[in-house]
Amino acid sequence: MPAWQERRRRGELRLWQTRLNASEHAIGESLSLGGRKYSVIGVMPDEFNLPLAAELWAPLALTPAEASERGTQPLLVIGKLRRGVSSKQADAEIGAIARDLQQRYPRTNEERGALVTSFRESMKTNSDAFILVLAGAALFVLLLACTNVGSLQVARTMARQREFGLRGALGASVSRILRQLLTESLVLGLVAGGLGLALANWDLQFTRTTIPVMVYRFVPGLRAMRINGDAVILGIVLAIVVSVLCSIPAVLQVIRQQNWADSNEVLKEGGRSGSSPSRSRIRSVLVIAEVALAFVLPTGAGLMVSTFRQMLSVNLGYDPNNVLMGEISLYGSEYSKPDRVASLYTSTLAGIAELPDVDAVAAFGSSSGPSALYIEGRPQPRPGEPEPEIRAATPGYWRALRIPLREGRWISEQDSPDAPRVVVVSEFVARHYWPGASPIGQRIRLGNSGSNWLTVAGVVGDRNDWFLGRPLPAAYVSYRQFPRPAMQVFVRTSHDPENLAAAPRLAVNEVDREQPVYNVHTLQQQMYEETSGVRNAARMMITYAVIALLLAITGIYSVTSFFAVQRTREIGSSGGTIERCCESG
Repeated sequence: MPAWQERRRRGELRLWQTRLNASEHAIGESLSLGGRKYSVIGVMPDEFNLPLAAELWAPLALTPAEASERGTQPLLVIGKLRRGVSSKQADAEIGAIARDLQQRYPRTNEERGALVTSFRESMKTNSDAFILVLAGAALFVLLLACTNVGSLQVARTMARQREFGLRGALGASVSRILRQLLTESLVLGLVAGGLGLALANWDLQFTRTTIPVMVYRFVPGLRAMRINGDAVILGIVLAIVVSVLCSIPAVLQVIRQQNWADSNEVLKEGGRSGSSPSRSRIRSVLVIAEVALAFVLPTGAGLMVSTFRQMLSVNLGYDPNNVLMGEISLYGSEYSKPDRVASLYTSTLAGIAELPDVDAVAAFGSSSGPSALYIEGRPQPRPGEPEPEIRAATPGYWRALRIPLREGRWISEQDSPDAPRVVVVSEFVARHYWPGASPIGQRIRLGNSGSNWLTVAGVVGDRNDWFLGRPLPAAYVSYRQFPRPAMQVFVRTSHDPENLAAAPRLAVNEVDREQPVYNVHTLQQQMYEETSGVRNAARMMITYAVIALLLAITGIYSVTSFFAVQRTREIGSSGGTIERCCESG
């Protein structure tokens, strides 16, 4: 079966399958993107996910105006190092180019540098921390299972002393008996390893069904998660290593307790395996170890799950309930004019606001990243100071998301391109740069020293990062003074927001049918998908804790039961000896 057919069977190759019907004749077909016509020249494999969540790639054809615009730098630059060139050498060369650009274009590049970093480092996500925690929990479960098996093997070895003594009396060497123990342990380990791989594959398939599509799109390599040949080989090697480690206590027990020089003594004492003080100490140590390990992982899992619950219950700083959101990216030469961009969003939001059950509607567009903040009359910001994200917002943004106004005023329709430029900062920014004072009326610059001066008009509440639980520094500007072609639209309703899922598309179509509205979903759904990793991690931690508890209970019961049986035999043997003594007396 060809590779593309196999990927089609698995439901992959998203855009090719959903928009082009997975046609083998898609090459050469025409697509319309933002009023421009494009011809399909190839289909990328589904595993190719760069940039994250991208589903189509078009040539970078900049207009003369776009090519000469140095203030906006939205491009992601990727390069491959020449053979023999280190990242430090590349970093030094790129740094020299950045310094030259600073001298040639001081207005836009004065505060801009360049840094070379590995692609792997740039793609790291918060999922790495979860993987390390879960791997540690899995290793602990493996340690507990090894302790159980090792304890049972020691107990079983103690019960087989007469067997080993008889083998020794018949001429078996110590190495032969030890090889028997190792072989038994290897068979047990390989069978358990095969069962573990089967259960892991089942759990992986179940976990894949619980991961939202959005997470697949934004976590690199997650779609390729499967039990492959490397995992099977690692499982077999791990089973062999664990088998050997589990048999070491039994091997040491045989070497220490078996007196191969006098097999008769071993045969005589074999029936009284639980009577000596040393064996009683071994029994006590095994049971104590089982009990101790039984509480470690469940306790740690409980603390971890409690931490996860606190992360999920963090105050976001806004209300995500009953909010529908969608994304718009304007394409076409006509939207190179700022007033045309602002006009489309004004008309679109006005059309949505007229619909019944709509309480508020707003939009905002973010800059490409955090920006340095300069305050008039103060020195340049120190390294490490918080850099707010610039958000071009419409006047109804605070009402749509219910972000509280702390001081001053919000963005209004009077903040037109001809009006003085204003900015509204978040509470965290205000506390940091103006501690104990009001920032209202202060003038700041965002981005670099060549940007426009902005007057602080208000202070609003913080939006908090749910994962880290800390506020996100932000600065809000008027969408009319700083229009963004790409913006997110928020619609707050008094009923189920999914009933208005078609509203953003219809409103945009009334203004320009060529402009797409995509990624329409509720804000609650987005939060659910973003936090799915935490919930899955909590589920797996609870699963590990339950497995550990069952292993510990089984191990404790098995060890104590085994020694109880041994003592019962000993008591029965002693009773028979006393009875014979009484009869002879």
